Amino acid sequence: MLEVKSLTKTFHLALHKNISLTAFSDMSFSVPEGTCLFISGPSGQGKSTLLKCIYRTYRSTSGHIWYHDEGDGRLDLAHASDRTIIRLRQKEIRFVSQFLHVIPRISALDVVAEALLPLGKTLDEARCIAGSWLARLRIPNKLWDGFPATFSGGEKQRINLARALITDPSGTFLVSGQEK
Repeated sequence: MLEVKSLTKTFHLALHKNISLTAFSDMSFSVPEGTCLFISGPSGQGKSTLLKCIYRTYRSTSGHIWYHDEGDGRLDLAHASDRTIIRLRQKEIRFVSQFLHVIPRISALDVVAEALLPLGKTLDEARCIAGSWLARLRIPNKLWDGFPATFSGGEKQRINLARALITDPSGTFLVSGQEK
């Protein structure tokens, strides 16, 4: 499903006397379909940068990111066209940030449910499905009506994950987080 080969990401900070910082270098791994890969380590070691390179928020400096796309077969995400990346983001690949940015006075249940409204679900249907995802991700029922700003970091991340999974649980997800 995903194979990273000799991937490197270097940032060039021109405003700081042309300093170059390498987030990671010569990174290689593969993730077979139906499996999960957990990337952990101390803050500042390039975990989120790696995920952003795969999602193509950042362009890698060198290397390849081979992805098996159902429509096009094997694609190199590091070198694919912007149009291809946009299509994959709409249909197959999601990025779930460790940060939850939502309207402050919306309940956690509605934050998750709102992802289904553009897909034709009624608010009641969307809330029912959202509740099942929050339960699966161990958000206690008594917190569903709470505002996400009051939740712990881990709870916020699980709300983000529920919001991503609710639309297509079979897609590919890149989850950004910190080691606890």
